Amino acid sequence: MKKYSLLIFFVAMVLTANVSTIFAQEIYTSQEIISTGWGEASHEIGLIEGMEERLPVGPASFALDDEGSVYILDTVNQRVQKRELKNRKRSRSVYNIPIGKYGADIVVDSDKNVCVLHSTSLGKYDSKGELLSEHRIPDEVRLISGIDTNEEGVSIITGEQKSYVLDKGLKSSRNGKRSGVRSKYSQDAYVTQKVGNNKGVVKNLAADSEFQVVTENPMAAIVFIDTDKFNNIFLSVETFLSGPAINVNREIRKYSPEGELFATVILDMNYHTFPNKDVAVDEDGNIYQMQPLKEGIKVLKWEVK
Repeated sequence: MKKYSLLIFFVAMVLTANVSTIFAQEIYTSQEIISTGWGEASHEIGLIEGMEERLPVGPASFALDDEGSVYILDTVNQRVQKRELKNRKRSRSVYNIPIGKYGADIVVDSDKNVCVLHSTSLGKYDSKGELLSEHRIPDEVRLISGIDTNEEGVSIITGEQKSYVLDKGLKSSRNGKRSGVRSKYSQDAYVTQKVGNNKGVVKNLAADSEFQVVTENPMAAIVFIDTDKFNNIFLSVETFLSGPAINVNREIRKYSPEGELFATVILDMNYHTFPNKDVAVDEDGNIYQMQPLKEGIKVLKWEVK
């Protein structure tokens, strides 16, 4: 009788494991790869504490290169802090690249040059902080939300989800203008739109395809982040939580090109400052989150386990 019971138990475990494997999403786990305090020292990040109704000011953005280094736009100290990671896992070396002015966003191009979005221009700097080129942003390019880099070069992204390619000169809206936000690893361009109380849509303009994103709670926002080298799509999805106060839940969702949900990562949004860009994705689909906390800056790396 014992042998029969054990056999049933073993078969039940196998069936349960198989069902879990079929229906389970990918599981992302996080590790802290950077941790540093506020200040002016070479290893610290600048902070201006808020006064009265003014919010505190900290790092504006961050970026990755293809070797796994992290670049933090330390706008208060007017520099870019480069953190090299040992085996892509933990901060090993710190280099500061002076830029001499405030910045709003940052990307790193294929030559490891640092491109910084300033208030009226976009500057390209080498690893020593030397200004290699600077492009004035035309007045007609408005509602700028950030910058990005892809196979065409560095682009300015607007709130209307249009791209203006830096390598095209940024001379006019007809020169280098692209619809949608470009993927870093392909020619695809994406537009996201909230279309209902609990629904959004993601459109791939290059492939002329789209899929829906559905949330349980009312949707607050849906934003395209990037794709990985496998063309999986990463989105930031915000929803309103029920309760007496207005609370927002923020998730990073990973979808297949056809719209199959692969993974969901819930972010801790207990921020002390609010950067323009706090999430990035590398070519392998790892997710990075820059967290400005009361005691300093942390960068988390989320990997599939």
